Amino acid sequence: MSHDCCFVSNDGENGPEVFSYHVRKACKPYKCCECGDVIAAGESHEYASGRWEGDWNSHRTCLGCVDVRDAFSCGYTYTMFWLELLEQDIPLGALDKLSALGLAKFSKMVASREPDLPAEEAA
Repeated sequence: MSHDCCFVSNDGENGPEVFSYHVRKACKPYKCCECGDVIAAGESHEYASGRWEGDWNSHRTCLGCVDVRDAFSCGYTYTMFWLELLEQDIPLGALDKLSALGLAKFSKMVASREPDLPAEEAA
């Protein structure tokens, strides 16, 4: 079964003039630029750096966010991925594209956006 999984796009915005990324282990705690979770020392994560519109910048992304981003985007703006993705209606079948790590991250981010249930409904 095929899914259109381009839920996030940069809408033709200019990409970086220079860009590099790779997976590395954190030498100290960092913050994921997408979800805000801590990337612990020793944890693998994506490190991306480049020059966008003349300005040099770098971003660290936890592998859960990388998995979801790789499955559901066809262009994105760093730090805006979840804001843009959670505005979309994602068909349940599209979640099959995620690894266990990506599915856990997706579930966590969706749950963090839902309003708290009254105590009698949560039980």
